[in-house]
Amino acid sequence: MTDTLQTLVQAFDRMAATYELMARRLGGQIEQLEAERTALRAHLADLSQQQITLLRSNQDLARLTADLSGQVTSLTHRAEEIRRQDQLKSELLATVSHELRTPLTSIKGALSVLLAEDPPSPEVRSEFLGIAHQNVERVMRLIGNFLNLARIEAGEIGVVPRPLDLVEVLRGVLARMRGPAAERRVSLELEAPAGPLPLTGDPEMLESVFSNLLDNAVKFSPEGALVTVRVEATPQAVTVHVRDRGPGIPPEEAPRVFERFFRGTPATNRRVPGTGLGLHISKVIVEAHGGRIGVESRIGEGSTFTVTLPRGGPAPAP
Repeated sequence: MTDTLQTLVQAFDRMAATYELMARRLGGQIEQLEAERTALRAHLADLSQQQITLLRSNQDLARLTADLSGQVTSLTHRAEEIRRQDQLKSELLATVSHELRTPLTSIKGALSVLLAEDPPSPEVRSEFLGIAHQNVERVMRLIGNFLNLARIEAGEIGVVPRPLDLVEVLRGVLARMRGPAAERRVSLELEAPAGPLPLTGDPEMLESVFSNLLDNAVKFSPEGALVTVRVEATPQAVTVHVRDRGPGIPPEEAPRVFERFFRGTPATNRRVPGTGLGLHISKVIVEAHGGRIGVESRIGEGSTFTVTLPRGGPAPAP
């Protein structure tokens, strides 16, 4: 009996030793697994941080790509604008050459007749002096437009306001335009209040505005047509309407007639001479006086350009 118990005790001791060894091994494995799990968690946290960093990098890259795309689009538009301006400049040089050549040829022809050996009769002399004078006026208007454009581009379109009589200014412009109007058999009519119409403004610049408007009205009016200049006055402002009986302006082109170098379909189809500068310069001058300019037009019925100027003149420059 004693031997049997001793044998069992020894067996249990061996089993206990075995279980203890297994427990130590299992504990070591658990500690190893715990360490691996901790390392895995750290690795996952690191991967998560890398993912966040990569996501931010992708967002930064997307923003950079969008910014570069916007810059490319802007540069493309700018390049197209430069190309268009170059084209307009080339067309302008060709137009200016033609615009100057025509009146200078007329002036040269008139002077050649006047300088002939046989003195011309008083009637012929008066006729050719009138032709030369009209074409000199035309050249002066063209040069004046370019000088005004240069001042506008340089930011030097300074207005020198002083008291003036607007009716007197308009009568002077109409007097200078009656010769070109007579050549086209176009009549000019002024409808204005009786007596002077005092206003504060730059007379030379306002003459340029109404000369451009009347020049266009005469050029676009058919033979036998009437161009009217109607003046309306209030205590605060003066409004001048210049109406022609020309072909009218297409509705889609009306908003662009005051753009620099713009020449509408009626001008190009009818080969009406011009540089596309007069209306643009007129708009700048009118706005420099604190006024506004606009147009109403119907196809086949003509156009009416309206200039409204404040009686007190332009606001003082800041």
